[in-house]
Amino acid sequence: MTGIIAIAVPLLTNEIPPDLPIISLVPLLSLTLVIIGVCTLQLKVGTAIKEHKDWGRTVGVILGTIQLLGFPVGTIIGAYILWCLIKGWND
Repeated sequence: MTGIIAIAVPLLTNEIPPDLPIISLVPLLSLTLVIIGVCTLQLKVGTAIKEHKDWGRTVGVILGTIQLLGFPVGTIIGAYILWCLIKGWND
């Protein structure tokens, strides 16, 4: 994490050292791609849940369970997600 911060701060402040190797940008770029992928997945699952698709509910329960690990706020959000998805479509 410290390496990502050491790369991200100069990039955000527009103070890129001239001798910065391109390979040092790989962790930052891969983290960005992971964040974009997770956000895209959550949007697709949210759309599927809104349309009452069973696969969306299953993946939503999995994502809600993973969300429980983010104590304390993630636990509250994950518990709410699970409560909404487990209670059923018609309730």
